[in-house]
Amino acid sequence: MLTPAFSISQDDEFVTVLLKCPYIKAQDVEFYIQDTEFKFYVRPYFLRLTFPASIIEDGREKASYDVDKGEITVQLPKAIKGEEFADLDLLTKLMAPKGGPAPGTAAASSESFGGVSLNMQSAQPSNPRSGPLIEVIGDGPTDGVDTMEGVDGGDGEDDDEDDGQNYHWDYPQESLPQPELQTSARYGFNNAHSGYGAHIQEIAYEVLDVTDLETSTPQSRREQRIVREDLKFDQDHYMADYLNREEEIQPMIDYKPDFWKALKRIQKARAVGAGSTTKLAEEQQPQPILIQSLSPPLPASAPSLDMPNVGGMNLNSQASSSPNPSTTASDPSLTEPWLTFTEAEQEQMRSLPNKEYLLNDPQSTYLGLVDLLFAYSYNHRTTSGESTVESPWTLTKLSATLSSFDTFHTLTETLVASIRRSLAYPLYRSFPLAMRCVEDTAVLFKLGKRAILKVLLEMRQLVGGDDRMYVLSRVWLDDYCVWIQRASDKQLQSLASELNHVKITKSQIGWDLDQLEEAARRIPIDEGGEDDDNDNVDVEAAGGDEEEPTSRPLML
Repeated sequence: MLTPAFSISQDDEFVTVLLKCPYIKAQDVEFYIQDTEFKFYVRPYFLRLTFPASIIEDGREKASYDVDKGEITVQLPKAIKGEEFADLDLLTKLMAPKGGPAPGTAAASSESFGGVSLNMQSAQPSNPRSGPLIEVIGDGPTDGVDTMEGVDGGDGEDDDEDDGQNYHWDYPQESLPQPELQTSARYGFNNAHSGYGAHIQEIAYEVLDVTDLETSTPQSRREQRIVREDLKFDQDHYMADYLNREEEIQPMIDYKPDFWKALKRIQKARAVGAGSTTKLAEEQQPQPILIQSLSPPLPASAPSLDMPNVGGMNLNSQASSSPNPSTTASDPSLTEPWLTFTEAEQEQMRSLPNKEYLLNDPQSTYLGLVDLLFAYSYNHRTTSGESTVESPWTLTKLSATLSSFDTFHTLTETLVASIRRSLAYPLYRSFPLAMRCVEDTAVLFKLGKRAILKVLLEMRQLVGGDDRMYVLSRVWLDDYCVWIQRASDKQLQSLASELNHVKITKSQIGWDLDQLEEAARRIPIDEGGEDDDNDNVDVEAAGGDEEEPTSRPLML
């Protein structure tokens, strides 16, 4: 069965699902609604969605089919009017099925749609205690803790996780030592991969900093990474970039990415909205009837193809062929253009597998996200937001996660590793530029999981589309794209706050950056003039045909 392209919106009363199903027989369409689950079938398409709250079948459900566009619009009534369904744009999360059956119940039931038998979980299992085989139990809410409000509002899904505001990101949490009998290493996202070391090294040898991945340990990978960074660091290159900082580096530092502008618009809209709400609360006394009388009438719906009684639903032919605007858009982040997923990004989400993760080391997973977003920020800033053919190499080489399979236990060591690589490998090597990339990373975390997902999808497209590095996308980025849709908003906002206040000094990097800058300042600057003519004469006398290049070499 094919999964149709779809998008979802909502208003106070309905969740509207828009499905793109060209060249189908409208009379064969079937729907299924129960509690939070919605199923759709028409040959050759099948879609199952699990919403964060309940929908009901009460006669108000409607559907229409636009023949010209090949689009089916389904309006599903909310069980509680006015309830907001969170994360409707995180499509992979919605496509994940409900928890599996409890022990003693049938694993699956054969459900028939249009004469086609589909294996899926029974809607009414014989054992009423159906639920997940593993119950995740977290700490309850902590009284007196003032939580930071990020761009993405929490939907209650991460309430079972630790309160990120009080999380100490520089407190090391060492993993348990691996047993001696283990014959091969585990690596990748959540240490879920093993046995592919030779394959990965054969394909990604140009960017990989690990000599023998299959027999490596986390400690050996880190040691190899540090040794390679020390060998690669070029003092002359760093000094040249320091001298050229006004002409080359400063414009990159001054560049304002789109996500900075997006955060500024959201914060401004929230400030205006907070002021308007306060003013309205003061003025709103005995005038509800007058305000109601000034409300404009709703526009009439456009006519569309009638689809009566399809799949047991009352499908009103007056249903609109386009999703209704959401009335929950009072949060400006929900209407911010930069945070809206494009059709290409939605297609990527639909292609991702439906997984849930039981993380072995949650702290390392979140810190790996910091490492990835730093690499993205450097590439985005140095290319002014226009990725080049070298961007996959830049993203991979600057990320110790991708190129060295390194994992981190504190925020400080994560940032130190990222800054070291930004000073050792790429074309532009500047400590102030690296610190601006740390600020970019903090902004992305502040914008929340949607912004981070957009970044990860872009990295996945760039790295996954490169023949030299696509395997690294499979091992790391695919899983990160799925996991971030269920990540804790509290932890993300905690990291945003920590990144805003973290202090990384040049002495922590491990190289004598202050001494190199002092030495660069002592180099006499050639002011031009008569000396230039003398230099040209010397070149000709020596038999040279070309002038000696004055620009620094491109570091590959």
